[in-house]
Amino acid sequence: MSDPIIVKGTRILRPSEYIALRNEMNEDQQLILDSLLLTGMRYEELLRFHDHPEWLDDSAIHLPAEAVLKGRKIKDPDERQRWVRLSIKGKAILPHLHRIEMPRRVAFDQMLRRKSLKALEHSGLRPDKICAKSMRKTYTSWLRAYYPQMSDYIFLSMGHSSRTELRHYLGIPFSDDDKRQMREWVEGWA
Repeated sequence: MSDPIIVKGTRILRPSEYIALRNEMNEDQQLILDSLLLTGMRYEELLRFHDHPEWLDDSAIHLPAEAVLKGRKIKDPDERQRWVRLSIKGKAILPHLHRIEMPRRVAFDQMLRRKSLKALEHSGLRPDKICAKSMRKTYTSWLRAYYPQMSDYIFLSMGHSSRTELRHYLGIPFSDDDKRQMREWVEGWA
């Protein structure tokens, strides 16, 4: 088993690790986990989106300024809003999120910790530093590895600055096998 990838105190999962964790969850938990991964949204942003299915269209989620957590210092709401691009899998999964009840962030992180420990028993997944934020960092890292030519679109979709992208997401040591396994999750994003 490869060493865990930890950036700025948060775990980034390889596709095989994500699947091992996901396999320990029930259907509703999987839907939340997949939604976090496939949007790259912060958990609180996903909660807001959950209450506003009208923000979803055929190819993206429009997060208005009041839904975006970072960038509150920016006074112009047009500059705070963002469009979250979706992969083929994201377009298929996201419409179903609104049918389930979502737990609060602390409860979700506690569940992730329990499930990652269970996955450790079954598949050797190391549960170091796995939390809801891991899904956002994981997906951004996968997109950067799979679509290196799309860096501007990736950081806009995630609501990052180019500086954040450079400091956190370049040079993550994914193997060729990791990149092949990412395809299912990122295909159609670009």
